[in-house]
Amino acid sequence: MKTEEEREFNLMHSTDMLLGHLAVMNQATTEKELRELIPELLHLLGNYTNAERSYIFDRLDADEDTDCYTNTYEWCSQGVTPQIDQLQTIPISEMPVWDEAFCSGRSICIEELEAVKEIMPLEYEILKPQDIHSLIAVPMIRDGKVYGFVGLDNPGATFSQISERLLLYVAGTLTSILEHCKLITVLEEKQDALQMAYQAAEAANKAKTNFLSRMSHDMRTPMNGILGMTYIAREHIYDKDRVLDALNKIEQSGKQLEMLINDVLDMSKLESGTVEVSREKFNITDPIQVIKDGVFIMAKEKGINIAAPELNFQHSWVIGSQIQLQRVLLNVMSNAVKYNQPGGSVRLMITEKPTDDSLSTYEFCIADTGIGISKEFMGHIFEPFTREHPGAGTKYGGTGLGMAITKEILSQMGGDITVESEVGIGTTVTIHIPFETCSDEAAVADDISAEKKPEREVDLKGVRILIAEDNDLNLEIADFIFENTGAVITNARDGREALDIYLNNPAGSFDVILMDVMMPNMDGLEATRRIRNSGREDAASIPIIAMTANAFREDVKACLDSGMNSHIPKPIDKSKALWEIARLCSPSSGSKI
Repeated sequence: MKTEEEREFNLMHSTDMLLGHLAVMNQATTEKELRELIPELLHLLGNYTNAERSYIFDRLDADEDTDCYTNTYEWCSQGVTPQIDQLQTIPISEMPVWDEAFCSGRSICIEELEAVKEIMPLEYEILKPQDIHSLIAVPMIRDGKVYGFVGLDNPGATFSQISERLLLYVAGTLTSILEHCKLITVLEEKQDALQMAYQAAEAANKAKTNFLSRMSHDMRTPMNGILGMTYIAREHIYDKDRVLDALNKIEQSGKQLEMLINDVLDMSKLESGTVEVSREKFNITDPIQVIKDGVFIMAKEKGINIAAPELNFQHSWVIGSQIQLQRVLLNVMSNAVKYNQPGGSVRLMITEKPTDDSLSTYEFCIADTGIGISKEFMGHIFEPFTREHPGAGTKYGGTGLGMAITKEILSQMGGDITVESEVGIGTTVTIHIPFETCSDEAAVADDISAEKKPEREVDLKGVRILIAEDNDLNLEIADFIFENTGAVITNARDGREALDIYLNNPAGSFDVILMDVMMPNMDGLEATRRIRNSGREDAASIPIIAMTANAFREDVKACLDSGMNSHIPKPIDKSKALWEIARLCSPSSGSKI
């Protein structure tokens, strides 16, 4: 039988152990460390009170209907059945008396459970099955907010021997430490986020530097060709063959530079999501015929054999974006030729894999016998401006953007691409694209054929064109192109002059206006709006075509919104420009177009 002195000594020892452990917990720097120390805290609380069970409940706030208490930690003395699994997410509505007491900062002390049956009937129904006869529960509260409570079941010591103040101190200290650790966790997460943002910014800055470096190199290469060949032509001005050779090389370098600019713009538009994937009816074999005109010629020059396409599909006519499919296949097929070996070959296989009656996935497999791709480089193949071999741009041509653009286009089409390759053996590229299929193919083919207009030679003889252009070189080029077709040209050096010329001449004096956009005094958009609002007899009907280097989708939209009929990007594609004018223009001279 323990003496009163022994009991007091044991109580003091348990109190010292409890306070000492709280001091250790107070040194915790993370919520994880703190939660690892909580089980020992409950053990010490149990020893301090000789309780059968000690525990912590968290108060979870969601909304008024789903706020609850949940048992997060539990310690049981030897032989006592754990209850933690049965005490999860208890709605606050089932503990109203306790919750009201905790919110008021009061503890719950029950010396005999049956005595509170009428006072707290809902809580009684929860406690009775746990074989609880007495308990004490103190709130974990800070600044009026209840975080939960610490509880003891069937303590062996009398309530007069248990210091409620000590338990409240334990609960308050635990709440403070938890809150402090959560704050540290938030700060660490923010620090991690800031570190990640810093690293991302560093990576972006490095990528930008690398991009500009590659851009500088890839743009200077054709520019050097243009300037160098210009110098050679000037030095051999009386040597016709040498001048023609220089001019051909200038044209090739110019096309390479234009391709680079177009690829960069395409990449930018694709990454920003400003490219719209069209939906139109087309024959799945049409893009192959278009590609044949360019790729097959390149293959013939290099001695590469392109086998006849192997076609295995039920539906020829589909609904989707023909121009995007054409771009994808052109990029892959041109690579298959470009990086091939002398006497090599390229195979194209198209297979339809029906999904349902109206949808099929088309597989395009392009296999070549080229130089292949190393395993090390395979992971970088879709990165912009990447080339496996230094100087590949000079040796093989291209911008290093083709595969990056291909992947972005396929992503927007809902397709995918895989590449298998072996150095010195060849590469196989497999593309999957879903297309809606057309069931009545004969009717579709007739409709498409009816829509196609027979090609005619463009003759602009007698067409009166007003050209608004502030750049002398661009104006000289435009005048030369259109005057060579027999058109009658009038020039304006800015939007204000173009407007004045139009207003100071009788209605019908011009058949079409070619309008630059970025010009001094008045830009082309404002000039177009003023022409349309001038009230002249032909103000609404005269075709106005944007002829500008502003080639983004939003630029085209701005032109059309201002009242222009169409858009021709610079550098001017002569054939497309002539056909666009012919499409919109009906010359008063009666010349046949």
